[in-house]
Amino acid sequence: MARNLALEKKWEVRFEEYKQSGLSIKAWCAKNGFKATTFHYWIKKFKESKQIAPIANAQFAEVVLEPCNTNNTIESKKLNLSYGSYKIDIADGFNLHTLAELLKVLQRL
Repeated sequence: MARNLALEKKWEVRFEEYKQSGLSIKAWCAKNGFKATTFHYWIKKFKESKQIAPIANAQFAEVVLEPCNTNNTIESKKLNLSYGSYKIDIADGFNLHTLAELLKVLQRL
């Protein structure tokens, strides 16, 4: 079934009106001529679509694999990770748990 974006937008506006009204869902729906079950249906529909929809402010980081070159011999591969103004060099044998924790910290910044 195709999404009706115009109807979704109307319900987004209605949710804002409800939030600003200070009324209960039941009272707001009665005042505005809607069934509370319809209101709850749209709440559920928006929650489901937000879980499936991609994150709007997602950012991508460039990952470049480069060989480490010491004395003209390649010893191991190194991963260069850039995230905003941060640059992280990750050598072979890195601790995956430590990297995951570091990325969580960077996401909070």
